[in-house]
Amino acid sequence: MPKSSGYTLIELMVVLTIIATLSTIGFVTYTTFLKNARDARRQADLKFIQSALEQYHGDQKHYPAGLDFGDRLTNATGVTPAPVVSKTYLNNVPIGPSGAAEYLYKAFKSDNSQCIASEAISCTKYCLYAKAENMSQVESLCPDQVGFTMEVTSP
Repeated sequence: MPKSSGYTLIELMVVLTIIATLSTIGFVTYTTFLKNARDARRQADLKFIQSALEQYHGDQKHYPAGLDFGDRLTNATGVTPAPVVSKTYLNNVPIGPSGAAEYLYKAFKSDNSQCIASEAISCTKYCLYAKAENMSQVESLCPDQVGFTMEVTSP
């Protein structure tokens, strides 16, 4: 009987199973890494926006009533009527890694009611939210916002 030099079907199936298992583990690890990276970017964006809001508050003695993501943050942001002299605090308010509506800003008066543009000078605090991919809902210091699992607040 001649000796064959090929692989058996069992050997090929074992090798394919090992390759499939390693590929699955690699894919899951990679997607988890990407989610964590996007969440880290969101957290950094929130801190960056928070810093600009505190500069705004230091100059204006109140927080803006509204914030347009993807637009500039100036001393005219969320204020009616707009001031005569403009000062820019952020040239481009971040919109998030995926480009979708991932962030939410709400300003509040001292009685915890939400501010509107005509009452911007009475905005004493704010909540800034983000939609994280790899985080569960945390205990919130702000009014709950469904779908937003990351937040920063005014100090």
